[in-house]
Amino acid sequence: MIWIKSVKIVLIFTIFLCKICYGSSRDSQTRDAIEDLITSAGFNAESYIVETEDNYLLKIHRIRSKIRSVDKNLAPIFFMHGLFATAADYLMTGPTNGLPYLFANMGYDCWLGNSRGSDYGLGHRTMNSNTKDFWNFSFHEIGHLDVPAFIDFVLNATGAEKVFYIGHSQGCTSLMVLLSTRPNYNQKIIEAHLMAPAVFMANFPNPLIRFFASEFDAFIDRTKNYDLISNSQIMNIVERMNSIFCQTNSPIMGMCTNAIQMICGRNDNGTETDSRVLPILIKYLAHAVSTKQINHYIQMYQSGKFQQYNYGMKNKAIYGQSYPPEYELKNVKIPISIYAGKNDMLVAEKDIDHLREVLQNVKRYKVIKNFNHCDFNYGTHAKNFVFNYIIKSINQYK
Repeated sequence: MIWIKSVKIVLIFTIFLCKICYGSSRDSQTRDAIEDLITSAGFNAESYIVETEDNYLLKIHRIRSKIRSVDKNLAPIFFMHGLFATAADYLMTGPTNGLPYLFANMGYDCWLGNSRGSDYGLGHRTMNSNTKDFWNFSFHEIGHLDVPAFIDFVLNATGAEKVFYIGHSQGCTSLMVLLSTRPNYNQKIIEAHLMAPAVFMANFPNPLIRFFASEFDAFIDRTKNYDLISNSQIMNIVERMNSIFCQTNSPIMGMCTNAIQMICGRNDNGTETDSRVLPILIKYLAHAVSTKQINHYIQMYQSGKFQQYNYGMKNKAIYGQSYPPEYELKNVKIPISIYAGKNDMLVAEKDIDHLREVLQNVKRYKVIKNFNHCDFNYGTHAKNFVFNYIIKSINQYK
């Protein structure tokens, strides 16, 4: 019956979204599963705390190869993750497929940031992460404050003059915010590689999430939640369910892959998702996000513009005008390569194509057939279809 199918869809969607339902009781500054992930892959792991201008304390991870020392003549590479994610997004496919591992074994010094609100960005000099004030940020603050703090830290730690930048989804949004609002950082980045960039959102393709977006304000009004965090006991149960039912030989593995495809987009010929990722997916993703982040993306979908946060009646006091200013993408000067998924259900190809038209220095634009939004991190063919192009481009600077 139709209503039963609808309930099943909502149930799967709810289970998938439970990755954001995580208790603030976890101490992200002491428990570091990402370091364990790196060392278990056979690489040396380091982590450091980076303080932003507004006193958020964020962890950055560093990967070094055990088979090859860092080549000081190579510029460091900085990776920035997307929404509902952490640095682990780039590592879950393992040492033979994860892009930071591939670069580390070529002698590159690889650094992976974790934004405020992620599992490794819950610290602050004066605020507690269970307070409303802590979560008063969108991707604007991540781009304007977090990313420059990370880049400066990497440059100071390595003595390098510039970095390469690799981003996925919100990791691309944040770079466009940074270079639009602080164009001097063009001088600190050699080139950037943007995978599934969530910048223009006018043609947002996922109907289920479009419905959620239409109800988001009502949800906030009813729940009075300003961060999407729930009880850690719920998350523990979901993690255990995921580790049991999403194993490679599980008879209901299809339900796990369908949950991903329902959010990220379909794969025409089976699934692109690496089977090794599914059992650990929920464990390593970020389990918290500011509702202001979500609302900012919704505003961009509704307005069709890449613009700053809309505070409504407060815009005049904040911006000096009644509407939020658009980000000045003409300030983005660095060479950029863009990679889009033909089946992406979170960022429309049409919107990514619009980004390509607006930016002044796009050196490569590649659309990958059968790729959805998540395949850039979890896809079995990400190395062949995307990473090899990134590696070739960056190696040209040797």
